[in-house]
Amino acid sequence: MITLFYYQKIITCMLCFCLEFILFVQFCHKFRYRQCKPRRFLSSKMSK
Repeated sequence: MITLFYYQKIITCMLCFCLEFILFVQFCHKFRYRQCKPRRFLSSKMSK
């Protein structure tokens, strides 16, 4: 019984870690996209 509980704990921890990692990646992607957008806009304005 102890080993089962131990494995369950590890699995839940790994799942939580995976979820956090996915959220972090999505957040970084959005942030990068937001940062890149104004630069493109400015460069397009300057070229004209």
